[in-house]
Amino acid sequence: MIPLMMTERAWGFAMQLRQEANTEPRKRFHLVSRLRKAAGHALALEAICADSVCDPRTRLEAQAYTAWIHASLHFELHLWKTAIEYFKKAQ
Repeated sequence: MIPLMMTERAWGFAMQLRQEANTEPRKRFHLVSRLRKAAGHALALEAICADSVCDPRTRLEAQAYTAWIHASLHFELHLWKTAIEYFKKAQ
């Protein structure tokens, strides 16, 4: 639960910064930083689900969640090809 909550917290703050980034360009840098942190926590969550006694559906959901977080990060970095690959993987 802890990696999931840390991921959601970092992602939620990044979404708040996205709304505020229109007025202050420095917030865009902080937004990308928070999304990177969320991606790291999502990878930790996926590793825990892969190593522990989780059913296949939970593992698959963790993989999709990690792919979606990475897709959001790559979208903000304007890396369109990798973002679409991650979005397709999440789907």
